[in-house]
Amino acid sequence: RQSGNYEGKCRISRVGDANFRKKLYMPALTGKAHNPTLKSFADRLSAKGKPFKVVMCAVMRKLIHLIWGVLRSGRPFVPDVALA
Repeated sequence: RQSGNYEGKCRISRVGDANFRKKLYMPALTGKAHNPTLKSFADRLSAKGKPFKVVMCAVMRKLIHLIWGVLRSGRPFVPDVALA
């Protein structure tokens, strides 16, 4: 469906834990509004013309990476480092 002359919206993958996606949606939405790192990331994707759901899925994934980095390093979150 994604190659050739297909006209329509691509859907997000339903692979993975739906409950986990549901629990990550609100933190990602809040982070998109208040976290400068996630906000600039979401704005950049929106400027490229990405649909809202695609932007939110990307923000959720970025949030997971930021959380993992903080947990793994044991240091607090620094927005200047996350933008690099």
